[in-house]
Amino acid sequence: MTRTNHAVQFNLEPVEDEKDTYFIANRASGLYLEPSADGNSIVQQLFTGADRQKWVFHATDPARFMAPPAKGANAVQALAGKKFWDFSGTYPAMRSGELQVWAGKPSSGAADRIIEIVGVDVPWHSISPRHLPRHVLAAPADGRLQTTLNRKTNEQLWGFEYAGSPNTYYIRNSQTNQVVDLNADRGNTDGPTQVFEFIYADGPNKGKLFIGE
Repeated sequence: MTRTNHAVQFNLEPVEDEKDTYFIANRASGLYLEPSADGNSIVQQLFTGADRQKWVFHATDPARFMAPPAKGANAVQALAGKKFWDFSGTYPAMRSGELQVWAGKPSSGAADRIIEIVGVDVPWHSISPRHLPRHVLAAPADGRLQTTLNRKTNEQLWGFEYAGSPNTYYIRNSQTNQVVDLNADRGNTDGPTQVFEFIYADGPNKGKLFIGE
Protein backbone atom coordinates (compact mmCIF):
# COMPACT_ATOMS: atom_id res chain seq x y z
CA MET A 1 0.00 0.00 0.00
CA THR A 2 1.35 3.42 -0.96
CA ARG A 3 1.78 5.77 2.00
CA THR A 4 0.84 9.43 1.51
CA ASN A 5 3.57 11.91 2.44
CA HIS A 6 1.65 14.66 4.21
CA ALA A 7 4.81 16.76 4.45
CA VAL A 8 4.45 17.68 0.77
CA GLN A 9 0.75 18.53 1.01
CA PHE A 10 -0.64 21.98 1.84
CA ASN A 11 -4.02 23.46 2.71
CA LEU A 12 -5.11 26.77 1.20
CA GLU A 13 -7.13 28.90 3.62
CA PRO A 14 -8.85 31.93 2.02
CA VAL A 15 -8.14 35.31 3.59
CA GLU A 16 -11.45 37.02 4.32
CA ASP A 17 -12.28 39.96 2.04
CA GLU A 18 -8.98 39.68 0.12
CA LYS A 19 -9.42 38.36 -3.42
CA ASP A 20 -7.24 35.42 -4.50
CA THR A 21 -5.33 35.59 -1.21
CA TYR A 22 -4.61 32.60 1.03
CA PHE A 23 -2.80 31.37 4.09
CA ILE A 24 -0.87 28.19 3.23
CA ALA A 25 -0.56 25.52 5.93
CA ASN A 26 1.51 22.36 5.75
CA ARG A 27 -0.67 19.30 6.35
CA ALA A 28 1.95 17.42 8.39
CA SER A 29 3.23 20.20 10.64
CA GLY A 30 0.19 22.48 10.78
CA LEU A 31 2.58 25.42 10.36
CA TYR A 32 2.10 28.27 7.89
CA LEU A 33 4.38 29.44 5.09
CA GLU A 34 6.01 32.84 5.23
CA PRO A 35 9.23 34.43 3.89
CA SER A 36 12.38 34.02 5.94
CA ALA A 37 13.85 37.04 7.71
CA ASP A 38 16.27 37.74 4.84
CA GLY A 39 13.55 37.17 2.23
CA ASN A 40 15.62 34.58 0.36
CA SER A 41 13.65 31.45 1.29
CA ILE A 42 10.31 30.24 2.62
CA VAL A 43 9.92 28.90 6.16
CA GLN A 44 7.14 27.46 8.32
CA GLN A 45 5.88 29.29 11.40
CA LEU A 46 2.96 29.24 13.82
CA PHE A 47 -0.10 31.07 12.53
CA THR A 48 -0.06 34.82 13.13
CA GLY A 49 -2.40 36.12 10.43
CA ALA A 50 0.19 38.75 9.53
CA ASP A 51 0.55 40.01 5.99
CA ARG A 52 3.80 38.03 5.62
CA GLN A 53 1.75 34.84 5.82
CA LYS A 54 -0.64 35.90 3.05
CA TRP A 55 -0.08 34.63 -0.47
CA VAL A 56 -1.76 36.01 -3.58
CA PHE A 57 -2.44 33.68 -6.52
CA HIS A 58 -2.19 35.41 -9.89
CA ALA A 59 -3.66 33.98 -13.08
CA THR A 60 -1.00 33.17 -15.68
CA ASP A 61 -0.95 32.18 -19.32
CA PRO A 62 -0.63 28.37 -19.25
CA ALA A 63 0.64 28.37 -22.82
CA ARG A 64 3.72 30.20 -21.57
CA PHE A 65 4.20 28.80 -18.10
CA MET A 66 3.06 25.17 -18.20
CA ALA A 67 5.95 22.74 -17.74
CA PRO A 68 6.87 20.24 -20.45
CA PRO A 69 6.00 16.60 -19.77
CA ALA A 70 7.74 14.91 -16.87
CA LYS A 71 11.15 13.38 -17.35
CA GLY A 72 11.22 9.63 -17.01
CA ALA A 73 8.80 7.05 -18.34
CA ASN A 74 5.66 8.36 -20.04
CA ALA A 75 2.87 6.89 -22.08
CA VAL A 76 1.32 9.19 -24.67
CA GLN A 77 -2.41 8.93 -25.31
CA ALA A 78 -4.27 10.63 -28.16
CA LEU A 79 -7.23 12.69 -26.99
CA ALA A 80 -9.13 11.49 -30.07
CA GLY A 81 -9.79 7.75 -29.77
CA LYS A 82 -7.78 7.35 -26.54
CA LYS A 83 -5.18 5.15 -28.23
CA PHE A 84 -1.53 5.15 -27.18
CA TRP A 85 1.65 5.90 -29.08
CA ASP A 86 3.29 2.72 -30.31
CA PHE A 87 6.05 1.84 -32.77
CA SER A 88 5.68 -0.57 -35.66
CA GLY A 89 7.10 -4.07 -35.28
CA THR A 90 6.84 -6.78 -32.66
CA TYR A 91 8.58 -6.06 -29.37
CA PRO A 92 11.33 -6.90 -28.44
CA ALA A 93 12.61 -7.80 -31.94
CA MET A 94 12.62 -4.17 -33.09
CA ARG A 95 15.45 -2.04 -34.44
CA SER A 96 13.53 1.03 -35.61
CA GLY A 97 9.88 1.78 -36.31
CA GLU A 98 7.34 4.27 -37.49
CA LEU A 99 5.13 5.99 -34.96
CA GLN A 100 1.57 4.68 -34.81
CA VAL A 101 -1.23 4.40 -32.25
CA TRP A 102 -2.50 1.25 -30.59
CA ALA A 103 -5.39 0.41 -28.30
CA GLY A 104 -3.28 -1.65 -25.87
CA LYS A 105 -2.18 0.05 -22.68
CA PRO A 106 1.55 0.48 -21.95
CA SER A 107 3.22 -2.00 -19.62
CA SER A 108 6.72 -3.03 -18.57
CA GLY A 109 6.46 -5.81 -21.17
CA ALA A 110 5.78 -3.35 -23.99
CA ALA A 111 8.67 -0.90 -23.88
CA ASP A 112 7.82 0.29 -27.40
CA ARG A 113 4.84 2.11 -25.86
CA ILE A 114 6.90 3.94 -23.24
CA ILE A 115 8.90 7.08 -24.04
CA GLU A 116 11.42 9.27 -22.26
CA ILE A 117 11.45 13.07 -22.55
CA VAL A 118 14.97 14.55 -22.66
CA GLY A 119 15.60 18.30 -22.52
CA VAL A 120 18.03 19.46 -25.22
CA ASP A 121 17.80 23.22 -25.61
CA VAL A 122 14.76 24.97 -24.12
CA PRO A 123 12.07 24.87 -25.44
CA TRP A 124 13.15 21.85 -27.51
CA HIS A 125 13.25 18.23 -26.34
CA SER A 126 14.07 14.76 -27.62
CA ILE A 127 11.47 11.98 -27.45
CA SER A 128 13.15 8.61 -26.99
CA PRO A 129 11.35 5.22 -27.04
CA ARG A 130 12.40 2.97 -24.17
CA HIS A 131 13.05 0.00 -26.45
CA LEU A 132 15.64 2.02 -28.42
CA PRO A 133 17.38 4.33 -25.92
CA ARG A 134 19.92 5.66 -28.47
CA HIS A 135 17.15 6.57 -30.91
CA VAL A 136 14.66 9.44 -30.89
CA LEU A 137 11.49 10.38 -32.70
CA ALA A 138 12.17 12.31 -35.91
CA ALA A 139 10.15 14.02 -38.64
CA PRO A 140 11.97 13.31 -41.94
CA ALA A 141 11.12 15.20 -45.11
CA ASP A 142 8.68 12.50 -46.24
CA GLY A 143 6.46 13.27 -43.24
CA ARG A 144 6.45 9.80 -41.67
CA LEU A 145 7.35 10.05 -37.98
CA GLN A 146 9.89 7.39 -37.06
CA THR A 147 12.82 6.62 -34.81
CA THR A 148 16.34 7.50 -35.94
CA LEU A 149 19.73 7.45 -34.26
CA ASN A 150 19.98 10.51 -32.02
CA ARG A 151 22.09 13.23 -33.64
CA LYS A 152 20.22 16.17 -32.04
CA THR A 153 19.25 17.56 -35.44
CA ASN A 154 16.25 19.87 -35.82
CA GLU A 155 14.08 17.09 -37.26
CA GLN A 156 14.60 15.26 -33.93
CA LEU A 157 13.62 18.17 -31.68
CA TRP A 158 10.10 18.76 -30.36
CA GLY A 159 8.32 21.51 -28.47
CA PHE A 160 5.32 21.03 -26.17
CA GLU A 161 2.51 23.60 -26.38
CA TYR A 162 -0.51 24.00 -24.13
CA ALA A 163 -3.59 22.36 -25.65
CA GLY A 164 -6.38 23.54 -23.39
CA SER A 165 -5.90 21.65 -20.11
CA PRO A 166 -2.93 21.18 -17.74
CA ASN A 167 -1.94 17.73 -18.97
CA THR A 168 -2.47 18.04 -22.72
CA TYR A 169 -0.08 19.17 -25.44
CA TYR A 170 0.37 19.94 -29.08
CA ILE A 171 3.75 18.47 -30.05
CA ARG A 172 5.57 20.61 -32.63
CA ASN A 173 8.63 19.67 -34.64
CA SER A 174 11.48 22.18 -34.73
CA GLN A 175 12.37 21.65 -38.41
CA THR A 176 8.95 21.39 -40.06
CA ASN A 177 7.06 23.65 -37.62
CA GLN A 178 4.18 21.17 -37.86
CA VAL A 179 2.52 19.28 -35.04
CA VAL A 180 1.98 15.55 -34.56
CA ASP A 181 -1.43 14.59 -35.94
CA LEU A 182 -3.32 11.31 -36.21
CA ASN A 183 -4.23 12.41 -39.73
CA ALA A 184 -1.23 12.52 -42.05
CA ASP A 185 -2.51 15.40 -44.20
CA ARG A 186 -2.80 18.01 -41.44
CA GLY A 187 -0.19 20.12 -39.70
CA ASN A 188 -1.82 23.07 -37.92
CA THR A 189 -3.17 23.14 -34.38
CA ASP A 190 -6.89 22.97 -34.95
CA GLY A 191 -8.39 19.70 -33.73
CA PRO A 192 -8.47 16.89 -31.15
CA THR A 193 -6.45 14.59 -33.44
CA GLN A 194 -3.47 16.79 -32.57
CA VAL A 195 -3.86 16.77 -28.79
CA PHE A 196 -2.00 14.25 -26.62
CA GLU A 197 -2.08 13.44 -22.91
CA PHE A 198 1.03 12.33 -21.03
CA ILE A 199 0.59 9.57 -18.45
CA TYR A 200 3.13 8.19 -15.99
CA ALA A 201 4.16 4.73 -17.20
CA ASP A 202 5.84 3.43 -14.03
CA GLY A 203 6.73 4.37 -10.47
CA PRO A 204 4.31 5.37 -7.66
CA ASN A 205 2.20 7.54 -10.02
CA LYS A 206 1.78 4.86 -12.69
CA GLY A 207 -1.42 5.37 -14.66
CA LYS A 208 -1.97 8.93 -13.47
CA LEU A 209 -2.06 11.91 -15.78
CA PHE A 210 1.03 14.07 -15.66
CA ILE A 211 0.44 17.55 -14.28
CA GLY A 212 3.21 20.09 -14.92
CA GLU A 213 5.84 20.16 -12.19
